[in-house]
Amino acid sequence: MIVLVSSRIGCLGLSVFAALGVAVFAGAAFRDRRIDPPQLRPIDAAAAQPSFDAAVARLRQSGLRDDTTGTAPVTRHNAHWASFAKRFDVAANECAAIVVTAIEGYAAPKHAALIDGASNEGATFERSVLEQGSAPYQRNASWLQVTSRDALTVTLGWCARQATTLDARVALQSLDGSYPPRRVDATVRWQVLRAPWSAVGGPSRLPVQGLNEDALAALAAQVEEPLAAATREPPEAGLVPVEPSHDAPVGAAALIPVMRPTIALLWDMSARNSGATGAGISVHPRIAGPLSIEEQTMISTTFAELAAGRPIPSEHDPVVDLGRNDFYRVIAVLDTGSIRRECQLVTLTRGEGLFAPRVSRYSRLSGQRTAIERTRDNVAIDRVCPGDVLTYLTDDTDQKPYRITLWQPGEAAPTPSARPATRRR
Repeated sequence: MIVLVSSRIGCLGLSVFAALGVAVFAGAAFRDRRIDPPQLRPIDAAAAQPSFDAAVARLRQSGLRDDTTGTAPVTRHNAHWASFAKRFDVAANECAAIVVTAIEGYAAPKHAALIDGASNEGATFERSVLEQGSAPYQRNASWLQVTSRDALTVTLGWCARQATTLDARVALQSLDGSYPPRRVDATVRWQVLRAPWSAVGGPSRLPVQGLNEDALAALAAQVEEPLAAATREPPEAGLVPVEPSHDAPVGAAALIPVMRPTIALLWDMSARNSGATGAGISVHPRIAGPLSIEEQTMISTTFAELAAGRPIPSEHDPVVDLGRNDFYRVIAVLDTGSIRRECQLVTLTRGEGLFAPRVSRYSRLSGQRTAIERTRDNVAIDRVCPGDVLTYLTDDTDQKPYRITLWQPGEAAPTPSARPATRRR
């Protein structure tokens, strides 16, 4: 019995010593093993170039033209972050944008903002981004524009009513997966593009995302109430407005004048929603007032005659379909037979001063729609001649009022002067 117990104790001791030996060997092997960090691969310049070219091409399509370009190294701030800054001037009534692409190195754009150079908040942006890893620029009107961004490229843009200086700030984050990162250096390629406001149509037409609502409101405050100014600025020197102007609120079309030709064309254009002119009407167009009793009677009588016994639906926003779901909002119908001179200018002023209007006209004679290319700020300018009935159209998503003004040669009325003081005897 004693011999059996002794042999069991001996076996247990050997097992314990064997386990300790394995543990010591495994610990030594683990200590001597080297853990390689993730492989660090730099940005391929050839692979980055298409990203840069695509962003520049989108800006050119919006009407911007090349200005300046170059390359620059980024400024390293710590193991994780680096930054790039570029300052450029923007003239009054001009749009400008900048493309920034990481083309070499080990960091890529993470945050970006376009900052009003007159403000003193650039350091605030950098400190917030580089220390906290986030940017509060969406909450501040001085940070004008957030960015559209892909893996290597950011695009920043803005349109200015008054001349200013803009700072483009881009924060780049290390692409190194190890901790802490080993490298954060990089080289960026940048390009500035610019064009007149009228060629672009305002900041909302720039191919960037995340417009700052506070900045838009501040920009709108710089613009005089647009409809009130419509008849104070002639499209050409030596012209005066033919009074009165005609207002087209949202949801109604102005008829100039309210006569059978304009009523009939508005009906005819609205009937196109059913697929064929005269085949029926699916939109009963609402006509802008105020309307006299005679005009109201003429409209209802003309509509009844053109309906030829078919039911007329309830009133609706004046919308037309020129075929294959090509919808437009009707602003006004103008009978150029009412023009006494050979030709006249017509202005269509959009009730918002930020963006150029997209207005086109449909000719009854040609049966074609033509875009009005001539614009000034929020005004579309057209030249019309007698002998046609024109329908003025805009995007069916445009929900702003319009004021239509005809112009003729003449001298503006003098500004009333103060009555001279009477000398006492």
